[in-house]
Amino acid sequence: MISKSSGMLGIIELAEGLSERTPVQGREGSLLNPATFGLPIITEIVQGAFAEKRVMRGNPLLEGACVTAAQRLVERGASVIVGDCGF
Repeated sequence: MISKSSGMLGIIELAEGLSERTPVQGREGSLLNPATFGLPIITEIVQGAFAEKRVMRGNPLLEGACVTAAQRLVERGASVIVGDCGF
């Protein structure tokens, strides 16, 4: 278990989700719900990461953008980094 003193949970997000994406921030157990892991949450969008066009097809050109988003999360205080749906 991660303690609250561990910092923040950084989430790498898609630039655009699937067309019928449902907001889940308040849902119990959701990745975007701070109560799920007991940590404050910060997010960064991966530029160019569109679900149907690039992420789900495994476009290697997104690697640099993913690394950049992760580095921004670390700079902002993330001690743990995860990806939202599609990563």
